[in-house]
Amino acid sequence: MLVEHPDATCPDCPGTLLYRFSAVIEGWRVVFLCARACGFTETVGVIDRSAIDHRDERHEQAVAMGQTLA
Repeated sequence: MLVEHPDATCPDCPGTLLYRFSAVIEGWRVVFLCARACGFTETVGVIDRSAIDHRDERHEQAVAMGQTLA
C-alpha cells in the first residue's frame, strides 16, 4: 500500500512523495517513490519493531524520514 507524504515533494521533480513499508526481520523498511513516476525511488531506513508501541506509529516515523528527502 502506498501512502502520500503530507508535506514532502520529490527531490528530482515537483511530484508528491509516496512511501510504503516492506516487512523485514528487524521491523519495516521505508521506501519512498515519486507519485509522478519520474524514477525517484529511495530506501531511507528501517523502523525497528522495538522502537514503536503500535504499528500506526510507523507512519509518524516514515513522515519524519521523508522530511530529510525534501
